[in-house]
Amino acid sequence: MASNVTEDDFNFSTSLLFDWFEFLVFILMLALPTLIGLYHGCYKGKQNTVSEYMHGGKNMGVFPVTMSLLTSHVSSTSILILPSEVYAYGTQMVATYIFTFVIIYIVSSFYLPVFYKLQLNSPYEYLEKRFNHTVRLMTSFMITISVICHIPLVIFTTALALNQVTGFSLHTFALSISLICIFYTSVVII
Repeated sequence: MASNVTEDDFNFSTSLLFDWFEFLVFILMLALPTLIGLYHGCYKGKQNTVSEYMHGGKNMGVFPVTMSLLTSHVSSTSILILPSEVYAYGTQMVATYIFTFVIIYIVSSFYLPVFYKLQLNSPYEYLEKRFNHTVRLMTSFMITISVICHIPLVIFTTALALNQVTGFSLHTFALSISLICIFYTSVVII
């Protein structure tokens, strides 16, 4: 049985690439966080202590804190992988979210009150107070290795998605994303 599939069936047509308006939105999407970072890094008061930086000066409302936590946990990998996971294996993915509500209850009922009462800057600080400095270092090391392995995947999936819709080089996007993140973090922290 002969197949009618040709090489052109695997090539993206130019109609799938960004037009001028989509490029404008894309550039604004990159410029807006950069401008916000510049504004807060250069014109707003700087955080002078670790506590001010970690706690946001203790003057942030529920909405900005919630949005910050939400956006820090949603990445290109979850946006690209979760739909394909549901497509391939069905709605059994919902079962994992049932436990999410259990975890939220446990954390908000047992862990957060302890952290709030002790006014800690990080879970690592709690581990050092509760156990010892070695436990803190081991945990920090494991999380660092985890992040070092995860961040390239996030950058790659974002660059791959942008490469497919714009036609620009994958390496250009990976470098651009990295530089924007480094710049934004450097300006806000310093």
